[in-house]
Amino acid sequence: MNELLNVGEHERAALCTGQKNEDWYLHEWINYHLALGFDDIYIFDDNDDNTDPDSKLRQLLSADHPHVHIIPVQHLPKKAKKQSAIVDACIKIIKRRDAATNDKTVWASFLDTDEYVSLKKHRYLQYFLQDHCPLPHCASIGLNWHWFGTSNATYYANQPVTQRFQYRERTQEELIKSIFRIDEYRCNTNAHFVHLKSNPTN
Repeated sequence: MNELLNVGEHERAALCTGQKNEDWYLHEWINYHLALGFDDIYIFDDNDDNTDPDSKLRQLLSADHPHVHIIPVQHLPKKAKKQSAIVDACIKIIKRRDAATNDKTVWASFLDTDEYVSLKKHRYLQYFLQDHCPLPHCASIGLNWHWFGTSNATYYANQPVTQRFQYRERTQEELIKSIFRIDEYRCNTNAHFVHLKSNPTN
């Protein structure tokens, strides 16, 4: 559960993802990012049974996750275009939901379900953004990738991903994922980079 929901006013953040047959890993990924400070998670579900109200994914989440929203999709294009399309569609859905609920979601990001945001000095995402991406100087911030390998594991272990895989490459990747202000979003090149209405980016 996102503890920030009980701490008065804060800048709401939404997380978007697409998944196909990744049900085993979603529960941990969802709980991790809700605890980090994301208020809502939008999952574009490409499973074969995604239109079934009793689908595996819906059974997995059930009523335990009122802040997780499942959007069934079919016949998505290849990966790069799929991710780009999900970012655009997710922003539109967030805005429609905000209008219906009188919420105001300020921040959004797209992550794959094998990607975890790791903050070194901040307990919550919103505190990190306040320190490193304040308006009017910044409307988007890039987070560099780190590649984590197999940790020499050759068999599946019933443990969280964050415990099973703890060894990474020494150097960070040049590729990033972006967290951006929704009201500044114009379009995206792909799931890594967004184009803003203005140009304040860190």
